[in-house]
Amino acid sequence: EQPVREMAILLGGVLVISLALALVLAYFAGMLAPRLPFAVERDFMATRMTADPRFVVQEAGLQQLADRLGAALNLPAEMKLTLHYSNDMTVNAYATLGGHIVVYRGLLSRVTSENALAAVLAHEIAHVRHRHPAAAAGRGIAIGLVITLLSSAVGNSVAERIMGTAGMGVLLNYSREQETAADED
Repeated sequence: EQPVREMAILLGGVLVISLALALVLAYFAGMLAPRLPFAVERDFMATRMTADPRFVVQEAGLQQLADRLGAALNLPAEMKLTLHYSNDMTVNAYATLGGHIVVYRGLLSRVTSENALAAVLAHEIAHVRHRHPAAAAGRGIAIGLVITLLSSAVGNSVAERIMGTAGMGVLLNYSREQETAADED
């Protein structure tokens, strides 16, 4: 009788079911991904995060501090940290898959002491220790898979972008609980 209304109801139902599926899959992927061996993360990131030869000195200094902090935080032996320097003026640092931590020049220009920098790095190292990047990447990949199921034309490109940037910080939204855990460490 009313094809436009019926189509809207059908599309709304598909959207609600898809959203529920995405949330459920993202939840379970976020729980399961950190249970993979840490070596899987390291192998995945081996070609995605490489040292920039222009910043060897900066990265060496950051690496020394991170190694001392990692020892103080009792990181498991398989959790090797790799520090990267970004010459961008963004005031930030982030941890990503495989123990990679990126520190921006903007942050380094704002910290007033090695202790202040150590506090930021310790927070990022705690994210690695708790496997928060793996959980975030797992959630992102699960959502990408649901999008792929909905639309092969749009979804594949979205899923490819998610898979291609999973370790690059794009998916690394940590929950309030994860941030609190990293702060406590």
